[in-house]
Amino acid sequence: METKNIDISMTIEPNYLGKNLKDNMLKKISKDLKDNLCSQEHGYIIEVNKITKIKDNAISNASSQIIFDVCVEIQALKPEIDKIFEGEVCMIFSGGIFLCVLDKLKILIPATLLSKYKLDTKTNIYKNKINDKLTIKKGDVLKVKIVGTKYSKKNFSSFGSIVEEE
Repeated sequence: METKNIDISMTIEPNYLGKNLKDNMLKKISKDLKDNLCSQEHGYIIEVNKITKIKDNAISNASSQIIFDVCVEIQALKPEIDKIFEGEVCMIFSGGIFLCVLDKLKILIPATLLSKYKLDTKTNIYKNKINDKLTIKKGDVLKVKIVGTKYSKKNFSSFGSIVEEE
């Protein structure tokens, strides 16, 4: 996860103007950005930390709303090649493992990248071929390195490989 500043435009109703303006703006921005959760440029917006600057404002020609151009600090999760993430195994199947990162990003570790493991179909657990005490099961936390990612329809499809502990 990384912290970055982004510029956005927002509207707010006149009744929210006053001494709590920044708090009201932050609440609205947080809701709007989390509803529009993912972008190709920034990834998944996890949190809006603060408004760093109000750059400009105007009254809308179409309504009585106030338009603000602001800079906000966000926490974002963007899958990029070679980035390492830690997540929980949320699904195991013959084609591989899905890892969930912060309940936002799902990363597929395909079975072809699990060559050291074999799926035990009775227990639905991947067992290490050399040491069957080394297992991967639902709920385990793993580190994964992104080897491929694609953005489509406000979502990332990401593929990864397990980062072996040294």
